[in-house]
Amino acid sequence: MGYGYRIVRQEYDPLSIEGSLKYGGRYNVKEKFGALYMGNSQSVCEAEMEQKTSGFRAKFKHKIAKLKISFRRVIDLTNEENCKILKIGKEQLLSEDKTLPKSLGYLAYHMCYEALIVPSATGKGKNIIVFPDNVKKGSSIKKVSEKIL
Repeated sequence: MGYGYRIVRQEYDPLSIEGSLKYGGRYNVKEKFGALYMGNSQSVCEAEMEQKTSGFRAKFKHKIAKLKISFRRVIDLTNEENCKILKIGKEQLLSEDKTLPKSLGYLAYHMCYEALIVPSATGKGKNIIVFPDNVKKGSSIKKVSEKIL
């Protein structure tokens, strides 16, 4: 599959799902199951952070981790054919109403998919949502590098 990038506050482990369990996210339900949210590039991560919290670098020290990822059971929702099969549009994935994305994440998690590939809400690339509980033998996620931003 390649690489994923993840920005976290300096004191956190980039492989931790603690934040998603506590607060939830677009594709996971808090306290039910966790997910690792990452971008397909550093610039996607930076755009996501800027969109969520303006001036994020000024408030806390952050780091970016480069992660080598390889998964076997993935649903790619950036693929138009997959979206046609599921009868969903990109605008539904990016809507302020997160009901559909949460439902898709819930179904993917419970059907033992390891990850989803989805469009970034910033329009600048893709997000990769990994369900660590579902990562099977032969698949992997490993930290390659980490640097302070």
